Order: sequence, then structure tokens, then C-alpha cells
Amino acid sequence: MFGTNLKRIRTERGFTQRQLAQLALIHYRYVQDLEANLKIPSVVIAIRLQRALNCEWRELTRGM
Repeated sequence: MFGTNLKRIRTERGFTQRQLAQLALIHYRYVQDLEANLKIPSVVIAIRLQRALNCEWRELTRGM
């Protein structure tokens, strides 16, 4: 569910996976894996993504 929310918010904000990865200081392939629901981020990475997307925590974790 996290990956689905991540992808939705990222596309709403108009970011590419690479742009989001740069803002969150992670590798773009990790973003790909997260959006495909292949991985679950650590709390630290999730917070970086939340800040990079400038979204509410509950929006990113909805349905979890």
C-alpha cells in the first residue's frame, strides 16, 4: 500500500522517480521497488520521502 500511495502522490506532484530519489537522497531504483511494492522503507527513508513530497504522513501511509 505504501508504494501505491507513493506513486500516486509523486505523479500528482509532477515528479519523476529520479527527481524524487534525488530529493530524498536515495537511489531511483529503490523508488521503483517501493512503488512496485517490492520493498518497504525504513522509517528514516519514509520520512525523507514524505518531506520530499511535502505531504502529510497519513496521506503516504493511508490503508496501511
